[in-house]
Amino acid sequence: MNPFRKAFELAPPDMRPSEDEEQLARIEQAWGDCAHGFRTGIRWSWRPDGDALHMQSLLDVHELLEVYRLKYEAGDSSAILWAIRECARQNLPLPYWCATGFQERIRRFEAEPVTLDDAFGVARRMPAGKRGQNVRRTHSQAVSLAVRVWDIHAKEPHLSKDACIKRAREELRLPICQRKATDLFNEHERQQKPFRKALRMNWPRI
Repeated sequence: MNPFRKAFELAPPDMRPSEDEEQLARIEQAWGDCAHGFRTGIRWSWRPDGDALHMQSLLDVHELLEVYRLKYEAGDSSAILWAIRECARQNLPLPYWCATGFQERIRRFEAEPVTLDDAFGVARRMPAGKRGQNVRRTHSQAVSLAVRVWDIHAKEPHLSKDACIKRAREELRLPICQRKATDLFNEHERQQKPFRKALRMNWPRI
């Protein structure tokens, strides 16, 4: 038996699934897991592809979803999809703004001669073809660069930002100049700032 399931069965009676939660799970496992998590505060998912314990609090998840809501209200329809992905990861129901927005765009897709990319504004953020390859390559470079810059800064906090970026760029052998690397790092940090704020991460300055 999975050791996590065994530990779950040995938990106090009030922390085990109730009769109602077990009935829900027989209809749909995810529903039973969600109901149990809301009641006990311990959010397990007994998924076919592997069990999961969700460590983030509901407040933290909500704050993260709020970042997507603000992006959506600012005109980024693709934020709906990222919010759905987060809810799927966490086994939580969709916020109403997300569910409503999703349905509106599906109705548009059904009624108008548009693609799903058009309906959700995905093509603007993650285009297809050669341009899409370049966008994804740039994104991958920015993430790798940022991770390495912060690692260098943590080990040698006396180094300036430019010095950290220069070393990271050289260690990763990125085929970009220092100015481009700095632009990538700054843009990545700008995009990550609202997520760090939502999760109340005490991020250092560099």
